[in-house]
Amino acid sequence: MKNFSIARLAPAALIPLVLVMLVGCEAPTKPATTVLGEPVRAGVKRPVIDHELTGLWAVRSADMAGKPMAMPPGFELRIAGDRYGTGISGNYSDRGRIELFGDELAGQARRMDVVGEVGMNKGKRFSALYRMAGSDLEIIYDLSGNGRPTDFISREGTQHLRITYQRKAQ
Repeated sequence: MKNFSIARLAPAALIPLVLVMLVGCEAPTKPATTVLGEPVRAGVKRPVIDHELTGLWAVRSADMAGKPMAMPPGFELRIAGDRYGTGISGNYSDRGRIELFGDELAGQARRMDVVGEVGMNKGKRFSALYRMAGSDLEIIYDLSGNGRPTDFISREGTQHLRITYQRKAQ
């Protein structure tokens, strides 16, 4: 008996074989290469996205360690998918990613980690809680890096920064 070799098959016989192998394969899609000016990292697991967060946010109020904190006029937060940028009027000097945790029970505060990749927070990770109330977004960050806030109260003696943002029309 002669040895079987694919090379001996006529080219016309290979076409149906290739088509059978491709059945069920999805056509590759070209992923976005940048979000908020930053490259999308390849090989990273699909992030948890909260579509309520996507948009442009202006600061309504802020307090740090239990005391009111003045924010620069025009300071805003832009969120697109799992990317963020903060700065004044579109000049986002601090940029990075947001890692959301989707395992909260209904009615509980949602958790996030903010990971700086460009700017003054490059290489830093801040744990936070966030919640939505109408057109407002409230986030409380632990800037000490020692844990995650347990509620939305910025207490004296902590490095908890609580900011309330209002959604801006785009």
